[in-house]
Amino acid sequence: MRARLQGRASRREQERTRMALRAHPLFALVADPAWYAARYRDVFWAAVDATDHLLGPGLAEGRDPGPYIDLSFVRTQSRAASAGGAELLLELLNHGLSAGWRPSPYVDLAWYASTDPAIPADPAAALRHLIEVGAPSGRTPGPFLELAGYSGRIPDIASGGVDPFTYFTALGQHLAHFPHPAWDETAYLDTNEYVRFALGMGKYLHGFEHFCAVGHAEVARAALLLPVRLGSERAEYSEERYLAANPDVADAVETGRSTDGVTHFFSVGHREVLAGRRRLAPRPSGVGLRPLPESRDHARPGPRARDLMVLVHHDIDGIVDPHVLTALDTYREADIEVHVVSSDMDDTSAALLADRGATLHLRSSNDALRDFGAWLLVLERLGRTGLDGFERIILANDSAYFPVRDPGPFLAAMRAATEDLWAATDSFSGGRYHLQSYFLALAPSAVDLLVPELARRAATHPDPTKLGLIQWFEVGLSQFAASNGLRLGAFSSVSDLHDPAALLSPPDPRPLSHLTVTVTNQTHHFWRTTLERHLPFLKVELLRDNPLGVDLAGWQKMVTGGVDPTAIAAHLARVRR
Repeated sequence: MRARLQGRASRREQERTRMALRAHPLFALVADPAWYAARYRDVFWAAVDATDHLLGPGLAEGRDPGPYIDLSFVRTQSRAASAGGAELLLELLNHGLSAGWRPSPYVDLAWYASTDPAIPADPAAALRHLIEVGAPSGRTPGPFLELAGYSGRIPDIASGGVDPFTYFTALGQHLAHFPHPAWDETAYLDTNEYVRFALGMGKYLHGFEHFCAVGHAEVARAALLLPVRLGSERAEYSEERYLAANPDVADAVETGRSTDGVTHFFSVGHREVLAGRRRLAPRPSGVGLRPLPESRDHARPGPRARDLMVLVHHDIDGIVDPHVLTALDTYREADIEVHVVSSDMDDTSAALLADRGATLHLRSSNDALRDFGAWLLVLERLGRTGLDGFERIILANDSAYFPVRDPGPFLAAMRAATEDLWAATDSFSGGRYHLQSYFLALAPSAVDLLVPELARRAATHPDPTKLGLIQWFEVGLSQFAASNGLRLGAFSSVSDLHDPAALLSPPDPRPLSHLTVTVTNQTHHFWRTTLERHLPFLKVELLRDNPLGVDLAGWQKMVTGGVDPTAIAAHLARVRR
């Protein structure tokens, strides 16, 4: 009896919702029977009234009422995530629009209103203007669609005389006909494992939907790669570079007249780039190694050492800090020949390197290839004969303080390693295993394979963004090495973190598997554990910025190696400036 009464009450509530929807002044505007019948072919073939079907089983089954409403997307913005389709649509029309909800990944009413002073700012009024005035006159509902060009690229639209947005939402997106000439669906999915994962989980239909829904914001904060097409050419969009190359856009973003650079690029900028009136990025400068003054061009110090290291140095003031000199002394004592490559260095610092038997190489400038470009320049200068005879070629940088613990166990492990490519730590990026690049030790087998591949990638991707550099070089080279049969290993590996929840700093009470560890960073999340396990590195970024907000309490007491904690504190005070 209770169940029957509850069912009867539920049916009465559903009927009240349907009646409220039918009477709502916006319902007839957003419910498009012709679109509904074209989108849902079973409704068309059943020859039923589309509006009746929508208010009956349609909304209950999660179907959308028209091209401007995507209820799955609306649901992500509602607190009542389990509400039925009719209740959700009514909530959108009654409250959601005025609260700033976007009715579809492709419809941005705030952006639409900003394109013309004649368009009302009120979201409901803007939606009415869009459907009744904007769409018939060829206006686009969001910044990431270019509907005029879309009609020209898809002959079916012009031949059939259909509205391009209606075509895209009903048919085109299911045929991979995307409404922007700069969009590259294949490249977007190929370069972003996280997006492929989201599609595999059923959250989005395709990469373009992900980009319009959330991806553009992630691109703007440099959390996602964005390959784009510019005519017949392919390029990579970078928010930082686009704003640097276009001060007017940067000013619009700074003053709030534009949301971000990627929105500007997709709405108008891409056409201006093609026309030569705007640049996607600043012009790259040529980078190479400068000839050194005779006083700095040191010959190889003494007899050949056991290993050779190319250490990339970068400092905002062009000086060598005491902690870097401590690292050089430690490497030299371990029978490692050190070559330092820097984009600038004062004479005092250069003399300090000479006193420690290090060879200095000066770059003409720092470029987008960063450490990988610096390593390649020195490796090519040394040539194959200059690399022969060493047990390991070590590629390193000064992004970590070393040694902060006794370096003996670490260096002994490197010498005993049987892997072809060995690192201080490893990690996962987008589900892909790789060795972290601040310390990489290459056996001769790895040198023979990876140095030519590094040169090839530098020629293919000479000006990558920071994310592209990680994708194609740090992660990409590890993946390339493994796929070509090289053995990879690390002193401190994520596979050794048997109880990650207890080791996190601060600890996480939730049960964590190794799948969870794949989204952490050993040198940040597990810094305390890695030091306790004798890793002698502590990342500068961790102490300087702490970007992940981990617990850093007591780090000074954990530093028991050659670097003085007071020297670290002094360096942090200078670089934070």
